[in-house]
Amino acid sequence: FWVGIKPPRAPIIKSPENKITITENKIDIEGIATNAKRVILKVNGEREYIEEKIGRRGQFLVRGIQLDPAFNKGRNFITIRSEDFKGIISEPATLEILINSPPTISLTEPKGRLLKLNGLIRFAWKASDINDDLLTYGVELSDDGGNNWKIIAQNLKTKEFVWDSSWAPDGSNYLIRAIVSDGTFTGEAKGNRFGIVNNLPIIILDASGDFFTAEETKIF
Repeated sequence: FWVGIKPPRAPIIKSPENKITITENKIDIEGIATNAKRVILKVNGEREYIEEKIGRRGQFLVRGIQLDPAFNKGRNFITIRSEDFKGIISEPATLEILINSPPTISLTEPKGRLLKLNGLIRFAWKASDINDDLLTYGVELSDDGGNNWKIIAQNLKTKEFVWDSSWAPDGSNYLIRAIVSDGTFTGEAKGNRFGIVNNLPIIILDASGDFFTAEETKIF
């Protein structure tokens, strides 16, 4: 008959808790590995850490464990094993840690510099989130080059907003910024400076869905 050797019990993890969400890319892991010579950690099946400073009661602390915010939408998996003085490897303890990363955003419309606009103005943007969180958007306007901002839209679910500039006074020092939120973090993108001239001919909505003023050129 065959007699197998039962591996040591898995280390006990004291901190961090399993399935927590963090915002940093590094963590420390503290636990107890009874009768262990060393503790071996693996992050996402690749990066390995070995800790040989084990206390009399099996206490260990592994510092500066590097996680990958881009791995599996920020969800990192860590296995922790111990090795006893006979070289026998224990059963694994496992941790699942989610890194919540800020969303990113960039403005796509209006394009160009030194634009003079009036009437209905379409603002559009691109946004992404590594964690695939549900994103919401806001739009803010400054008429003094970015010193002060006024909310003109918030809690948007779409990546565009059409604004009626006719209520705003003429000026040449306007800025727009789009803001994205994942519920925890925010990101923002500012557009180029533009002017509002309310006596320009009305903006025309062409078949493509874009808006143009009399001072823009459209090639068909």
